[in-house]
Amino acid sequence: MLIKRLVLKNIRSYVHEDIPFPAGTVLLSGEIGSGKSTILYAVDFALFGITKELTGSSLLRNGCAEGKVELYFEVDGKDVVVTRTLKRGSGVTQHVGTLFVDGIGREYTATELKQRILDLLQYPPELLTKKSLIYRYTVYTPQDEMKSILIGEDSVRLDTLRRVFGVDKYKRIMAGADVFLKQIRSRMARFDEQLVSVDTKKKNKEQLLSEARRLDLALREKEPALQTLQQQFDDAQRRTLTLEKELQLHRQRQQELQAIETSLTHYQREVARFQATLPPLAQDITCLHQQLSTAQVVDADALPRLQEKHARLDENLRTLRLKIHEITLQQGQHSQLMKDITQLDTCPLCRQPVSMSHRHDVTKREQEQVALLTQQLKDLQQQEQLLLVPLEKLTQEMEEAKKKMHQHELHSFQSATLKDKEKQHAELKRLLHEGEHQIRELEQKKKPLVVDGQRFLSLEQEHTTLRSSVDQLHSRQKILLTEQASLQKEREVVDRDLTRVNDELTQLSHTQQHFDHLQRFKGWLESCFLPLMELMEQQVMLKVHQDFDKLFQKWFGMLVDAEVMKIRIDESFQPVIEQNGHDLEYAFLSGGEKTAAALAYRLALNQVINTIVGVVKTRDLLILDEPTDGFSSTQLDRMRDLLDDLDAKQIILVSHEDKIESFVQSVIRIEKQDHVSKVM
Repeated sequence: MLIKRLVLKNIRSYVHEDIPFPAGTVLLSGEIGSGKSTILYAVDFALFGITKELTGSSLLRNGCAEGKVELYFEVDGKDVVVTRTLKRGSGVTQHVGTLFVDGIGREYTATELKQRILDLLQYPPELLTKKSLIYRYTVYTPQDEMKSILIGEDSVRLDTLRRVFGVDKYKRIMAGADVFLKQIRSRMARFDEQLVSVDTKKKNKEQLLSEARRLDLALREKEPALQTLQQQFDDAQRRTLTLEKELQLHRQRQQELQAIETSLTHYQREVARFQATLPPLAQDITCLHQQLSTAQVVDADALPRLQEKHARLDENLRTLRLKIHEITLQQGQHSQLMKDITQLDTCPLCRQPVSMSHRHDVTKREQEQVALLTQQLKDLQQQEQLLLVPLEKLTQEMEEAKKKMHQHELHSFQSATLKDKEKQHAELKRLLHEGEHQIRELEQKKKPLVVDGQRFLSLEQEHTTLRSSVDQLHSRQKILLTEQASLQKEREVVDRDLTRVNDELTQLSHTQQHFDHLQRFKGWLESCFLPLMELMEQQVMLKVHQDFDKLFQKWFGMLVDAEVMKIRIDESFQPVIEQNGHDLEYAFLSGGEKTAAALAYRLALNQVINTIVGVVKTRDLLILDEPTDGFSSTQLDRMRDLLDDLDAKQIILVSHEDKIESFVQSVIRIEKQDHVSKVM
């Protein structure tokens, strides 16, 4: 991996800066607090996002709502551009980022983007943690953090280095094997408890086999009796079926006899009824003949003619009476007018006084009208009397005509009744003859059926006896079948128990095989696998320790005069310093010597990891943050040789030492003005 370019927007003290990174040794130069370390933090953020140690609020510039980092780098021959964005809300969070590989890109969530970067860098999954230890110890480790590792507790340092070197997998394997052994022992204990019951189950199986043989013998003994009884039952059943067929035929004949007797009784009753009905009917016919012989001829049109004439007279009378009523009303009106005029002093219309002469004229005129109407009324009343006499006579004639018409209708009804009775008399005689004929035929059919009924009684008795025998045989058969079923049920229970016991014995056999297998596997784990893992861990750790110690002494010797001070690491990877034949604790070293020890430790760690984990794509990149803090002028000169000896295509150093500029290939100078950092 080689970094080519870094673009910062609103990141800490940077407002907007585009920083190119050439290959070779590159120095980030500037005063303390100018913003050099911010560049390293931005690279870390672009690759892995925000963490607990590198928070969004520590990266986003104060007062800004949004910030961005773009990192351009090359890895495995591919051009990669990764962009991450920070936004301020209730807190500072990172939003969707982008990743371009050879010009082809897409958006990712923060977690997806980190995983995609790790895939590109080919970091082994087992060496990845939330802090990305493999990156921390191969590319960039802050100098203070490395010093804390040197003076930290041995157990913490060893556990950290085991994880970084990948040696802790042996410890995890052994711990997992111990857990597995506990499970094996627990399972073997359960199997051992189950295997205790094998002898008991074998005895139980023998008892069940003996019981099965006894039941089979009892079932075989039942078979002959059942077969004999079945034969007898079948014979009786066949004879019963034959009798039932004959009885069915006889029952049909008996039903036919009952039907004949029913029909015979019916016809006898009908003939008796006909014989009783015919004499009264003949007598009624004779009587009707006599009555009809005295009937007179009646004019059927007389009554309608009288009714028509009566209607005309009645209409004339109503008209005359209407005229009489109208004249009577007119008389009343004229009389009232005469009465009113005599009492009238003033005309109600014109309001003029009414004179006596006018009253006299009006009264005279009205009297003449009353006299005329009285004469007309008298004439009309005389005409009324003349109409009442013929009208009354016509009413009497109509009554006489109605009586004659009623008598005529009665004779007509009697004539119709006579015809009906004569027809009924003839039909009864025919039915009487037919009924007598049917009675004779039914008597002939009845005789052979009566004789057959006697044989039906004997068949019924035989069928009843045989049916009783069948029932007895069936009861005995049922008892034997019940006993047989009970034995078979017991046999089935025994079979189920045998199946269950055999299954349990089979399962116990499998359990025994599992137990033996686990016992062998347990012995292999305890005697072979675990000692082998422990030996492998020791050998690998010994090899790592030897390589690490050799490199550590090499880098430290290049920075500190080996004749004055010697250094090595003990079994816990703790530096052991010897000066003038005496051991010296790390805390008593000078500032430059502590920095030299930390840098040598850092470089040795980088080299060993890159050797062990050869697939990572960051072996060509090395970032050193203030590696010369406290160095003397002589140590700074020795730093030149150390950088030349390092096998890295791109080394980025952060330092404020001017002397280093003389032996690096490129310098990026950082200055801060008015709280804004810029590349000069």
